[in-house]
Amino acid sequence: MNKIKFFISLTILFALTVACSQFLNLKGETLYFCERYEFGKEIGKGNKFTTGTLTVMVDLRKENKKIGVSSVEINITDINTGKVADTLPFEVKPDYDYIHFDDIKFNEPGKYKVSCIKKDGTVVSANLVEIVKK
Repeated sequence: MNKIKFFISLTILFALTVACSQFLNLKGETLYFCERYEFGKEIGKGNKFTTGTLTVMVDLRKENKKIGVSSVEINITDINTGKVADTLPFEVKPDYDYIHFDDIKFNEPGKYKVSCIKKDGTVVSANLVEIVKK
């Protein structure tokens, strides 16, 4: 009986995880964060950082996709308030499938949804990051 309860609990947990990521429109495998990108390497990859700047990475190679546009925006939304904290425009090349957006500022601690969005509103990818005080 305990095995059945454990299996049911595990199944519910998995379903909730999938539902939450779809609800937030997260594609965490393609958008992620690191302290900086230099010499072709991601330094300090993670999802929790201190206030300051970080690099947002978008990697579409696993999906065999290209960005397909010449400009995108990095949109930062405060999870607690639902308000947009910042929107930053970037120029890219349509054939890019691996992009780093450097020096994205996070001055206030909190949890944020970071999205890479095409000008037509299509979300390329999104993920969550937590920012804590230094």
